[in-house]
Amino acid sequence: MHDETTTEPLELGETLETALEDFVLHAAYHLGSDIECSISVRHAGQSRRAASSGPRAARCDEVEYADDSGPCVAAMDTLSIELIPDLAVEDRWPAWRQAAQTEGFRSAAAFAVHVGPRADAALNLYSDSLDPWDRDRIVRADVYAQQLGLVLTLALQVERLQGGDSHVPAALEAQAEIDRAVGAAMAVHDCTAAEALAMLQAESTQEHLPLTEVARRVLRELWLPPG
Repeated sequence: MHDETTTEPLELGETLETALEDFVLHAAYHLGSDIECSISVRHAGQSRRAASSGPRAARCDEVEYADDSGPCVAAMDTLSIELIPDLAVEDRWPAWRQAAQTEGFRSAAAFAVHVGPRADAALNLYSDSLDPWDRDRIVRADVYAQQLGLVLTLALQVERLQGGDSHVPAALEAQAEIDRAVGAAMAVHDCTAAEALAMLQAESTQEHLPLTEVARRVLRELWLPPG
């Protein structure tokens, strides 16, 4: 159940919303030509769309928010992944399912991440293909979702310290360092992006250091100059 206590809405700011639009377009491009992506955020029980790679996904999301029922809502409720291999046989969320089928989608997925106090987000995928969710695509989508969570978390943390839209470049710069450290770990350990990110997160937890500091240390140790 959502916490319905009245509170100020989660404001992203125009600059961050522009960055999220770029993020979701990049994710859709790399996840496949049959995919439209969107980003949902929820704060204190109130869900909204932050960005989308296309109008069809956006329309489906609006139906989901109006009905407060759908895969991204369910994923954020449990901070999990929702996979819908075949919309034709999906019997949950009828209003959202009908909207998605009307738009021509055949399958969907939602990957939720925790952002901060009473705030979560989800990367939503809509596909024109039937059951495209093989292991490779799920792993790549989950990596994008984790990156989304890091961007939003860093942005909100810096905003609380500095105020205003100055948090956007700082958050994106931090995310760029994490991305480069993930790439370096992949090259050194011959592993996937998800495995490399998990290594950095494990070190962050064990050493009680922010993930950004772990990333900087990895880059320093490998003598990698800024991109």
